[in-house]
Amino acid sequence: PSSRLFVDRRSHPNEQYLFIDNENAAYGIPVISGFESLLPRSFYLAVPHFASDSTMPAKLLGLLNVKYILTGPSSHLPGDEFQLIDSGKWRLWMNEMPVRRVWISDHIIDSPNDSITLSKLMGSSYDPRDVIFSNENHQSLPLRPATSIAKATITEEEPESVSIETSCEHPGYLILSDTYYPGWKSFVDGRESEIHRANYAMRAVYLEPGQHNVQFVFDPISFRIGALISLISLVGVLSLGVGMI
Repeated sequence: PSSRLFVDRRSHPNEQYLFIDNENAAYGIPVISGFESLLPRSFYLAVPHFASDSTMPAKLLGLLNVKYILTGPSSHLPGDEFQLIDSGKWRLWMNEMPVRRVWISDHIIDSPNDSITLSKLMGSSYDPRDVIFSNENHQSLPLRPATSIAKATITEEEPESVSIETSCEHPGYLILSDTYYPGWKSFVDGRESEIHRANYAMRAVYLEPGQHNVQFVFDPISFRIGALISLISLVGVLSLGVGMI
C-alpha cells in the first residue's frame, strides 16, 4: 500500500493486459504506467520499455516509489537490479534499488529544459541526493558536506493532505515524488512555503537546518470559485422561491 507498481503494458501488444486504462484506480492500486494522474503522460512515456531496453533505470523507479514491476512471461530484467519473485502467465519483479517516496536532497543541478532533466534522471551516473530544477527559481545551497544526516517520514496522509516530519543538519530540499500540480500548498512549521517543481514532475520545498513539520494541502482556487458560484446559485434559487410564495 505504500509503494507503486509499474505494469509493463506496451512491450507485449499481443498479450492480454492485466489492467485496462485506469482500471487500477478502481482497486486502489497506484500504477505509474497508464493514463492515471500520478505522473504526467510525457514522463512515463519517456521511460524505456523493459523488453526492448535492458538498461531500464531501477534507480529512477526507486525515486518514483516503484517497488514492484509486472511484466509478460517473456520479459527478463537485470538480475542485479530486479528480483523475480513470482512467475507464470505474468512475472512479478521486485526493485532491488532503494525505494522512496519522500527524501531530502542537498545538492542542486540546474537544467535548461525538461528534456535534459529526463536524460539526467535516466542516466547511470545520476545521484539520488541531487535535485534537478528546470528553469526554476530556487534557493542556492552550500557545498555538500562529506557526511550529512537527513530524515523525512510521512506521519499522516489523506487524499488531499500529506504531513511529513523532517530532520536535517544542513539546508536542503524536501522532495515528495507525488506529482507537482497547481492547487497544492505547502506549510513548513505552520508557515506557507513555496513548492518548486523538481526532477521534472515532483514537489520540492526548501528547508533550513533543524527539525520541521511539513504539510502539503490541496486547496485549488477552482474549488473555492465553484463553491462560491454554488452558494450564489443556491441563494438565488431560494430568493426566487420566496418571491413566488
